[in-house]
Amino acid sequence: MPHRIAFVLAALMSALAVVAHAADEPQPPAAATIIHLSERAQRETPRDQLVLLLRAEATSKSPRDAQADVNRRMTAALDEVRKVAAVHADTPSMNVFEAREGNKPTGWRASESLRLRSKDFAAALTLLGTLEEQGLLVTTMSFDVSPDALKSVEDGLTAEALRRLRARADAVAADLGLAVDHLRSVQVGEAGTAGARPWSYAIMRQKGDAMSPPVGEAGDAPVEVTVSADVWLMPKR
Repeated sequence: MPHRIAFVLAALMSALAVVAHAADEPQPPAAATIIHLSERAQRETPRDQLVLLLRAEATSKSPRDAQADVNRRMTAALDEVRKVAAVHADTPSMNVFEAREGNKPTGWRASESLRLRSKDFAAALTLLGTLEEQGLLVTTMSFDVSPDALKSVEDGLTAEALRRLRARADAVAADLGLAVDHLRSVQVGEAGTAGARPWSYAIMRQKGDAMSPPVGEAGDAPVEVTVSADVWLMPKR
């Protein structure tokens, strides 16, 4: 029973705190009209980063042997990556699972992914060729806007979106015969893109064949910032 009483008292105090906080918030005057507006600003920005996702795979009769084989392949791959300062790498996932054909187990398969990011396209693509020679497989390739590039345009896009929001608020107020009093609950998003530009890449070749690195065009991506706010409108004085 004491625990139940303590729980009830805690809930009551929490509710009173919420009510007190709500009472502290300034309430709109009876004559106020409140509208919610959202605006965005967009700018074409060069895709300055190449992202490569590769994987090392191995199949064996035991999960330990399959994983050991993948470990050897990935260690060799990372040794090559470390030779290229312009390329940054991480290994986001590894899986070991039972391979089956129909309902019958046929062994164990291990797979580990390797993600490469670089602003030096030529260096990254040359490295890709080396890793393919080692037996790694390409999962996806894409061009994207780097975090540094997003930050470089974020402030300008934010200012532009806020100007648009204020201009729209003034226009709506004028149409209603009112005036903008102030903005409340302003929310500003971070600069972002709709997504990376995928690049289909599949080349069939015989083992040991020499291969030139692929050539691609990154292009531009629309980067945008969205802002929103509650706008208090009042009768003109």
